[in-house]
Amino acid sequence: MSTGSGTTLGPDALAAFKAAQRAGWANFGPLAAVTTPTAARLVRFARVKAGQSVLDVGCGTGVVAITAARAGAKVTGSDLTPELLELARENAAVAGVAVDWREADAGRRCRTRTGASTWC
Repeated sequence: MSTGSGTTLGPDALAAFKAAQRAGWANFGPLAAVTTPTAARLVRFARVKAGQSVLDVGCGTGVVAITAARAGAKVTGSDLTPELLELARENAAVAGVAVDWREADAGRRCRTRTGASTWC
């Protein structure tokens, strides 16, 4: 991975960076409430409609994914941090919506259940 300054990070440095991100974001939960109004604006701006497929990469506590699901979209939410996904699952249960939650690394490509290539 290039840093933009001509320096390249090796696999060990990248893995360490991702581990630090997981640990840092694990404590975001209590701050999620401040993102709720923005999530509603984002879903409205994106014109999410019932029946659309939505992928929320870096979904955190799920506020955007849940808002899109409440609009009727079929939503997959992915995040690198398991603690945030657990909060997202709890939030979706409270909201009464179904979201396909996945722990995933946005820097990796993988195959979906249908065989399509996507970020995971």
